[in-house]
Order: sequence, then structure tokens, then C-alpha cells
Amino acid sequence: AGLAQTVAELLSNYQPASSERRPFYCRICRFQGQSLEDLAHHKKGELHRLAQESERKLSFCRLCRKQFTSMEQMKSHLKGKPHQELLMKR
Repeated sequence: AGLAQTVAELLSNYQPASSERRPFYCRICRFQGQSLEDLAHHKKGELHRLAQESERKLSFCRLCRKQFTSMEQMKSHLKGKPHQELLMKR
């Protein structure tokens, strides 16, 4: 439960990074490596895998049955007309 709690805490304050691409940066975990090897090692880790799974679950709209690639896309979708129309039909 400790690792799952850590992942939940990481994603609870999720804010997308700026559009600026930083080298060796994981936007899901906000991990900043010093090299490609650091980033590759991070992405093979349990924390990253769980964070990725959690983000995937959080960015899926069950009403519209659509998966989004980021929380920012999901937030935009929730405000959009197609989602709002389906919501009104419920």
C-alpha cells in the first residue's frame, strides 16, 4: 500500500509540464534524470509503472468510453460539448 499511496500522492497534484521539452524528463512522475540511462532506468521501475497505470485509469472517461493520453486532455474532454451532451442524457 505504501507504493500505491506514493503514486496516488504524485498524481493528486498532477500538473502538466510546460510545453518545453526537457531532456531526460518523465512528465508522469516529474522525474528529472541526468542522462538517457537515468530515464530508462526510471521507466523500468515499479513506481513509474504504477504511476502510468494510475494515470491511464484517471484519464479514461467511462461515460464516453474514451481513453486520453493525459489528464489535461481528459479535463478538456470533460468540459467539451460531446461529453456534456451525454451527461445530460443520463
